[in-house]
Amino acid sequence: MVIDLKNSNGIYGELKYNKENFKSFAKHSHKSFNIVAIVNGYINIEYHNKPLQTLYPNQIAIFNPKQVHLTSSKHNERLDYYSLHFQETWCIEIQQDIFETKDFINISPNIIKDKTLAKQFLNICKQILNKPNRDIEQELKNFNKELFANYCKKEENTEPNQTLQKLEEYILTHLQEPLTLEEIAKEVGYSTAHINRLFKAEYGLTLHAFLIDKRIDKAKELIRVNKTATLTEIAYQAGFYDQSHFIKNFKKAYSLSPKAYK
Repeated sequence: MVIDLKNSNGIYGELKYNKENFKSFAKHSHKSFNIVAIVNGYINIEYHNKPLQTLYPNQIAIFNPKQVHLTSSKHNERLDYYSLHFQETWCIEIQQDIFETKDFINISPNIIKDKTLAKQFLNICKQILNKPNRDIEQELKNFNKELFANYCKKEENTEPNQTLQKLEEYILTHLQEPLTLEEIAKEVGYSTAHINRLFKAEYGLTLHAFLIDKRIDKAKELIRVNKTATLTEIAYQAGFYDQSHFIKNFKKAYSLSPKAYK
């Protein structure tokens, strides 16, 4: 089940609730800020450039925007799984009340072992499930403000890698086109092997995997905002020319088929 969270400016987030088993999901990232909790069992989470971590009940897992990760479990138990996604711009507005910032400040650690916070998170999720049309934005703002105030970690400013920045902008601008790795690499005058090394170091993804990740993210956004478009139209607009490829990759990233998500 997926429930959109709306205010006068449109959709600022979404709640996902499902009973899932986490197996063989592809590495991916989200444009949004994501908080996850489970009621039973456990989930293994692999964040890029971090050791393997495990999420248990009475804890929450944090996925910062664009943070590449992989979730999995070695048992067959289906888990009660709650996930809240928030638009990055919505979160930045909350952070600006706490810090002097124009950009999202990441949270660290990624797994927060605070029973009170986890209970509060689950209570909010259940309120949304029980009354989807209820205005709960202020309560969500208060929860996130507490989370940011206690766990945001301001890092020293580092210069962005201009090659990666240029490539990401090029990919996002040309998502609908049948891009090849050679065409993308040519844009900055490097070999595909060199570009792959850069992407693996920065994101934990090959250039091809990064491209698929961004197309899936685009498709998810299109499904949410364009209710009348068919899944075939959405796949095409996101750069997929093979429906089975689109469905397979979407399910790997979000544990739902595009049809189920729609």
